Amino acid sequence: MKNESDLEGGLSEREQLVMAYLVQYPDIPDFELASKIGIKRSTFSTIKKRLRAKKYYAHVYLPNVAYLNIEFITLNIRVISELSSYYAVSDSSDEKKSVDFLDILKKSNRLLFSAVESNLALSLSCYENYNKFEEISDQLENKLLNLGINFSFQQELHFPIRLSEFPRFLDYSKSLFRHFGLSFEEKLEKPIFLPPQDPKLRITQVGQEILYSFLEAPGRTPREVSQLTGRPRTTTTRWLKKFVDSGVIVPRLFPNTKKLGFNILLLCRYCIISSQASTIERSLSLIDKVLTPIILMRFGFDVIVTAVFSSFEEAILAETHLISLMSDNDILFDVEYRNFLSLPHTITTLDYMDSFMPILTFLGETEQTS
Repeated sequence: MKNESDLEGGLSEREQLVMAYLVQYPDIPDFELASKIGIKRSTFSTIKKRLRAKKYYAHVYLPNVAYLNIEFITLNIRVISELSSYYAVSDSSDEKKSVDFLDILKKSNRLLFSAVESNLALSLSCYENYNKFEEISDQLENKLLNLGINFSFQQELHFPIRLSEFPRFLDYSKSLFRHFGLSFEEKLEKPIFLPPQDPKLRITQVGQEILYSFLEAPGRTPREVSQLTGRPRTTTTRWLKKFVDSGVIVPRLFPNTKKLGFNILLLCRYCIISSQASTIERSLSLIDKVLTPIILMRFGFDVIVTAVFSSFEEAILAETHLISLMSDNDILFDVEYRNFLSLPHTITTLDYMDSFMPILTFLGETEQTS
């Protein structure tokens, strides 16, 4: 079988299998994944190292929203006026200068996820309460106003933190299996954010330091965290296992969408026209199956979808198939919002710097010993 390096612009079949299973099961040991695929552990490890070296994926740790001392998440979709998309007037002169809108978002919002392309921006942020949201939102709006950035369209939704309404959050597993033409193991799925396994977990000062180091920079390894914190590798590994086992953080593998050929990001907001819980659940199941979203959220009758595709044509085909299936199941819905972003020009980010801080406050007392 050929190596990935022998294939122009793609992965071998074996590498696709390793990649897909790594993304679906980021916390399962290599020997178990090798057994699932049906290859030797040494072969699996070699392919895994090669994929990582070629930057096909990054291993990150998501903060579990169940542990965040927050009340809701805000989804904001903005379309920037063309005239003010790239320029603002300098304070010192009439000379115009470029404005990095994503940079403004990162410094002003408690971002969990954002996507920015040309004059379209999507941001997903978390807040402890409505007062904190108003405070940070006002700061952002004032800054944008001072820079002369206006919006021709803006939509904002607030989601109460209910884990059952986040069936999928930054989970690329289904979309990757679809992309490679592989059969997805439906029965082995589990929610991204599980309820806390140990709500009374006490994190020491050393544990806080290690936890923050993992979350502030996605992709850090235990060895890198040990070097940065000056703590022994065994201490770092022990705390990491405790955080993962107790549900404080969730391990994820993010595929490199550009290298894998995902070119389109689809953003949708559907309103399900039904008051029956069973109908909404069927709708969620169909949307998850057909669009294979990386983000799937529900707010009442509204369903928010973010999905990745290899082309605009593939995205349209999937959406057309979804509409047909919804009709076959007698499910009425309206498309409240829909847009397509070109992924090579889209910037996505995870910013834990502010979002992470409430975790330590929420967990309460800390010990001073490791």
